[in-house]
Amino acid sequence: MYFVIASAFVYFFNYFKLTNYFQTRKSAITGIILGYIYITFDMMYLFLQHFNLRYAILIAGILLFILIQAFFIIIIFFISRRRQKKVYQDKFTEEQVENLKSYTDRLEKDQLKLRHFKHDYKNLLFSLRTVADEQDYDAMNQALDNLENYSDDYLNNLSMDLYKDLNNVKNPYLKSLFISKLNTINKNNIVSYFNCYDELTDVPINILDLINLLSQAIDNAIEYTKDQEHGAIQLSITKEDQQLAFLINNTVSKVPTTKKETDGLEKLHIKNLKKKYSNIFIQYSKNDKWFRFHITLITKGD
Repeated sequence: MYFVIASAFVYFFNYFKLTNYFQTRKSAITGIILGYIYITFDMMYLFLQHFNLRYAILIAGILLFILIQAFFIIIIFFISRRRQKKVYQDKFTEEQVENLKSYTDRLEKDQLKLRHFKHDYKNLLFSLRTVADEQDYDAMNQALDNLENYSDDYLNNLSMDLYKDLNNVKNPYLKSLFISKLNTINKNNIVSYFNCYDELTDVPINILDLINLLSQAIDNAIEYTKDQEHGAIQLSITKEDQQLAFLINNTVSKVPTTKKETDGLEKLHIKNLKKKYSNIFIQYSKNDKWFRFHITLITKGD
C-alpha cells in the first residue's frame, strides 16, 4: 500500500514537472505544503496499517477531511502565487510605462532643441555669409568658431548617442530595462556605450528571469563605476548563429578599494539559473582596465 502511494506521489510530481518549479521557489510556504502533503499520505498509511478495518469508517472520514484540507491549501497556495505574480507584473508594467515616458520626454526635448538649432543655425550661416561677402577674414574666423562651438554644444547634449541602437530592441520588457539603466548611468555621470545591431524580439528563457539577471548585473556595474573619475560602462547585445549574448563591461577602479566586482555576483543567483536552464552560460573576467560579465543564451535552431 505504502509503495503504491509513494509511486503515485512520484508520478504526480514528475508528470507536472514540479521539480523545476519548486527549485526556483524556495520559500517557507513551499516547504510547509510539501511537508503537509507528505505527512498526510504517511498518516494515511500508518492509520490503515495500525487499525486495519476496526475503525475503517472513522479513519476514512478523518483522512478524507485531511485530504480536503490539503487540497484547499494547495488551491490557496497557487491562487496566492498567481496574485503575487500579477502584482509583480503590474509593478513591472508601471515601471515600464515610466521608462518609456522618460524615453519619449527625452526625444521631445531633443525635437525642441532641433527646432531652436535650425533657427539659430540659419542665423549663424547668414552671419557667416555676410562676413564672407565683406571679405573680413577675422570676422569670418570668429563666425566659424561660433558655428563650431554652437554645433558641438548641441550635438553633445542630445540623447541620440545615449539611446543608439535601442530601436532594434523590440521586446518591450528589455527595451524598458535598458532605457531605465541608461538613464541611471547617465545621471551618475558615467560614460556609457550601448550596441544592438540586430533586431531582438524573443529570448529563449523566461523574460522575467532574464530581466532580473540583467538588472542586477547592470546595477553591479553602476555600483562599482559611479565613484570612478573616468568610469565607463559598455552594454552590448549580439546575435550570432544560435547564440544570443548580453555583454556588460565596466571599467576597473585605478584607486585601491575594498570593493570587488565579484562581491555583487551572489545576488544574481547564478547557480539556480543554471539548474533551471540548460541553455544559459554565464562568464566573468577581469583585467587591468575592464571587468567583463557575459550572459550567453543558446537559441533553438530553425
